[in-house]
Amino acid sequence: DCGDDPRVAAVFCTDCKIFFCAECDDGAHARGRKGHNRVPADQRPAICPVHSEPAKAYCAIHQRLACASCLIPVPPGDCFPHHTTVKPIPEAAIDARATLTALSKSFKE
Repeated sequence: DCGDDPRVAAVFCTDCKIFFCAECDDGAHARGRKGHNRVPADQRPAICPVHSEPAKAYCAIHQRLACASCLIPVPPGDCFPHHTTVKPIPEAAIDARATLTALSKSFKE
C-alpha cells in the first residue's frame, strides 16, 4: 500500500490477485510469498469474476468473462455451455473492436 503517495503498478501477483508498485512488490514478496507468480502489470491475465480462475472465453449474453469451470456442464440453471455467444477471448476482442469502429464511424457522420 503506497498510502497517500500512489504509484504506477509495476506487477500483478496472480496468487495475491493484487497490483503492486515495484517498491511494495519487493516488500510484500520478500519472505513468505517469494514463490508467488508475478507478471508485468500490463500482462495481467484475464480473470473470471465468478471463480477467480484464468478466463478462457467471453459470454455476450452475460457480458462477462468465463473460465473453464464456467464452461463445464453443471446442474440446470448454468446455461454457459449452451450459449452460442460464448467465444474465445481473442475472437470476442475482434468482434468488440469491429463494433467500436462501426460506432465511431457512425458518430463521425
